[in-house]
Amino acid sequence: NSLSDFPPQILSLPLLSTLLLRGNNIDRCPAELAQLPLKKVDLRENRLLAFPEPLLQLKNLEVLLLDGNEIDTIPRAVEELHELQVFTMNDNKLLVLPVELASCAKLRVVSVYENPKITVAPVELVMSPRLEELHCNNALEIPQHILTEGASKIIPYLRKLAKFKLRLNPKAHWVPDSKSRTCSSCHQ
Repeated sequence: NSLSDFPPQILSLPLLSTLLLRGNNIDRCPAELAQLPLKKVDLRENRLLAFPEPLLQLKNLEVLLLDGNEIDTIPRAVEELHELQVFTMNDNKLLVLPVELASCAKLRVVSVYENPKITVAPVELVMSPRLEELHCNNALEIPQHILTEGASKIIPYLRKLAKFKLRLNPKAHWVPDSKSRTCSSCHQ
């Protein structure tokens, strides 16, 4: 595939629910895209430099795949995607995971492999009872405000992190005991 723009025909399909444009040269999304009833958008391996703003208006969006682009920021307005269940942005240039992701009421899967600048996952996201999978291969640190609250906050946070596919920062001042799933530096 070598599309650099959205084919105009796509924008005239009023019942389109799935948009698969993986592996093209698309660098932006037209505003008209927000008018489609899309549930799944796959824009992996394109040339997006910024998060496509029209996607934030897709109220029925359940699956959003933006892997392999050059995006560095997830807008706070991502919290408006109330139907979003699967969100992947592997291999981008993300700086942080916004806390607003935790507001996506149905979000079950977040994958941000190969975004080396992400060092902390928002507590609200990690502790979300809906979140089943968090994929990140960076060394994550426990947020400072969790550390200052002591064992009563640290232990549940570590227990939840232990369920996800990620690697924790070995330089942190805590060492989770893998057998008891407790924080050995807290002795609890």
